[in-house]
Amino acid sequence: MSIQKLSQDVVNQISAGEVVERPAHLVKELVENCIDASSTLIHVEVAAGGRFIRVMDDGTGIKKEELELALTRHATSKISKTDDLWALNTFGFRGEALASAAAVSQLTLISKQKDEKEAYQIHSRFGQLTEINLAHRNLGTEIKIEELFENVPARLKFLKSDAAEFSQIKNAIKAMALANPQIEFKLTNAGKLELFYARKNQHIDRIREVLENPKMFENENQRESYVTK
Repeated sequence: MSIQKLSQDVVNQISAGEVVERPAHLVKELVENCIDASSTLIHVEVAAGGRFIRVMDDGTGIKKEELELALTRHATSKISKTDDLWALNTFGFRGEALASAAAVSQLTLISKQKDEKEAYQIHSRFGQLTEINLAHRNLGTEIKIEELFENVPARLKFLKSDAAEFSQIKNAIKAMALANPQIEFKLTNAGKLELFYARKNQHIDRIREVLENPKMFENENQRESYVTK
């Protein structure tokens, strides 16, 4: 057996398997990007157990000239030098989520920044990118994933039922909504509204809503210079 260098397509699919093990992991990565983009609303639509995913936000958006770069491995706006690794305050700093998703799905990325007059889009068919074209969208970014894992049948075999996969997606959204009360979250499954959390000024209000327990209360203690809640 001889040693050979793997093709880029194979490398991308292997990387995708490491980053995106199941639809819920992909939803988590995409929503974390929305949070990093200073979004105040994040809407997620899924179907077929997460083999179809659409994530929309009203964040800062992506420049037209950076759309193709956004779908490239190890391309990120979140770090630029080694020292940044010791002062992380964002998610997804490795810059692999979008590239990994693009390698194992049909992905459409649409974005519009505040200072741009038009929105632009780029499409990836299992890693093969199209040219950038004009699109229709308000401020923010929309990512649509279709036919997830269609080109990696072995990965499809590991997926559970649609209901089980959706349950994992729902739990992921709940966890992120719990930690980010300043953001509006909406989740629909096959067109049915499953979760809706309006923005909250007080964290305790979001906690009560997500945990479905109105009797939750907040307590604060201080000892010397330490404050705990």
